[in-house]
Amino acid sequence: MRRIFVIIAATVILINVISCDRLSHYERSVTFTVFNNLTDDSYILSNNKSIAEYICDPNGKFAFVIHGWEEHINSLWVKDTIRNLTFHRGGCVIFMDYNRFSTADYFLLTTHFYRLADLLVRKIKLVTTKYENVFMFGFSFGARLCFEAGSKIGYQLIDTIHGCDPPGPGFDHIFRTTDPKRAAKNVYCINTSIDKGTNFYNCHVNFRMGVCGRKQIGAARKPFGSHGLCPFFYNSAFDNDFISDNFYNCTSNRMATNIPKDFKMGYMENRRGVYGDVFIPTSRYHPWNVVGGKSTVDDLQLTDFQ
Repeated sequence: MRRIFVIIAATVILINVISCDRLSHYERSVTFTVFNNLTDDSYILSNNKSIAEYICDPNGKFAFVIHGWEEHINSLWVKDTIRNLTFHRGGCVIFMDYNRFSTADYFLLTTHFYRLADLLVRKIKLVTTKYENVFMFGFSFGARLCFEAGSKIGYQLIDTIHGCDPPGPGFDHIFRTTDPKRAAKNVYCINTSIDKGTNFYNCHVNFRMGVCGRKQIGAARKPFGSHGLCPFFYNSAFDNDFISDNFYNCTSNRMATNIPKDFKMGYMENRRGVYGDVFIPTSRYHPWNVVGGKSTVDDLQLTDFQ
């Protein structure tokens, strides 16, 4: 009996050592950069430093920004998102850069999903226990990491998550991903594509942009395809209103019905209590919002996208 106990104990220790070693590999390969609203400096987050050393209040506001496949801290939309959140939200913004994994084949990247999510959970817990002060923004694969990490923190303990065109491939029918609504009290998704984006609209609010959230008339070459436009729309919404208007007569089995007047997509919309799908037309050119009513959607006819 004693021998069996020793074998079991040794096995458990070995598993923990392997698990820790794997996680330390991710620790070495993934960078978390801290930005605060008091200085122009940025800092690499370290496990050996108190968050206060980065001039961040551990009881204050934190925003986590997570990129998508083939992206990194120098991707075109990232600095604008950090700047916008720093200015409008305050507190500290932390950017998760897992570029060493995201440059690989997309489906190879998905094999790292749970480990990356575990690392994100660890970093959130490192900087704060005031989860009600945490906001998360993730684009594409980053949105899925936000949902998974928020769920692992605890049921709706995180205050708000904005998921920008969460991907369908690798997730809609393969991963057993958690219901996004479990990840935070307020989970808003911005849906812009059907080829790369999810087919499931199951956030508290789904802002289905352009043609029913399936494609965008402003789509161009990468990174400005229907999928890639999502974080650019989000940044534009800090200064330009993307107002709800079901211009394309889109249908839904969870259509939002209690939409306030001029309800809009983006961080600047702070009214809550809306639940379901909200349709928002977009235009062909920057800043991509539609101003002045239906007649200004680039004079398009509904038949152009049916």
